[in-house]
Amino acid sequence: MKNLLAVLCMIVVILGVSCSRQELSTENPVDAAVIEEGTDAVFEEENDQVLMDRIDEILTELESLNQLQNFTITHHGKVITETYFNSGSGEKTSNIYSDTKSVTSLLVGIAIDEGFIKSVDQSIGDFIDLSPYENTDRLAEISIRDLLTMRQGLVWNSSDLSSEYHGLKNAKDPVAHVLSRKMPFAPGTTFNYSDGAAYLTSVVFTNATGRSLLEFGNEKLFAPLGIKEPVWHKDKSGNNYGGFDLFLTAQDMMKIGDMVLHRGVYEGVRIVSEDWILESTSHQAYSDGGSPDNNRYGYYWWLGEKDGLALVAAYGHGGQFIYVVEELDLVITAQCYGAVSDDLAAQHFVTLHQAIVHDVIPLFMD
Repeated sequence: MKNLLAVLCMIVVILGVSCSRQELSTENPVDAAVIEEGTDAVFEEENDQVLMDRIDEILTELESLNQLQNFTITHHGKVITETYFNSGSGEKTSNIYSDTKSVTSLLVGIAIDEGFIKSVDQSIGDFIDLSPYENTDRLAEISIRDLLTMRQGLVWNSSDLSSEYHGLKNAKDPVAHVLSRKMPFAPGTTFNYSDGAAYLTSVVFTNATGRSLLEFGNEKLFAPLGIKEPVWHKDKSGNNYGGFDLFLTAQDMMKIGDMVLHRGVYEGVRIVSEDWILESTSHQAYSDGGSPDNNRYGYYWWLGEKDGLALVAAYGHGGQFIYVVEELDLVITAQCYGAVSDDLAAQHFVTLHQAIVHDVIPLFMD
């Protein structure tokens, strides 16, 4: 990561780009343990200062990402840092892109908890009319579980997600745009990352509950978390895009991470059942992440490990992250402006991912 950061910094210098970072407060947000004065207290304070110095070094390195909006760390319920870069601010919402899928997963869990959906093993044919399609019987084999685990069997070009994203948004009939795809894999067998699968999940959800993801979410998820009614783009039929185009603030992301960390509870209030949190963040499929820290998949959550620690994460195009490390009582989030070239978006994603997993998380492992 150091080499990549060095290259990025050199590019920034050559182009004469200046980046600024604004902190919420100049005060040290890490509270030393309330213990008697003496050697232990001094040791605790020194450790806190070393931690903050190292975090500040990491944030300074990340300034080279000129699309970075914010970076937050919460540990044991305390905000270690809530840092804003460039044009980012505490009030500014940003498209969280595929982190949206993880929110959709939470809403599906609530819908199951409340009886709108009986089981993730229900066929999509229980909620979507499949009769217009030639392969009706095969499509009926697709379950909600298959959609949530990206094993729907329908072709989606995961090597060119940008084109697929725009194709879905511009489709006259988005449902047909997805269901008319070739189906070379049996449902439930092959991981194929797909915004189309998440869109079908939204359609299933709306038909099951009678409300869109946003309408249902405003009552059942966002309001209980103290998230003001967010923007969530939808198609002409009123279905929100289940895989992208939800706009949230950094603090909204922190709240979602905190709730998942506490297995569905936020500030003492149960929002999602513990059973759903555990099921949706447990290994359901092997992903195409390619490294130990993201090589498994739950229900729209990326799973992996770092030196034996279980990692749960939401990933989004261009550098949107919610990382939950239950064993460390740790939540890390980041947002970038994602409406950039695919190459630049990939650079930002990789750099932030490496910084979180290999630089920040280890600071809390001792």
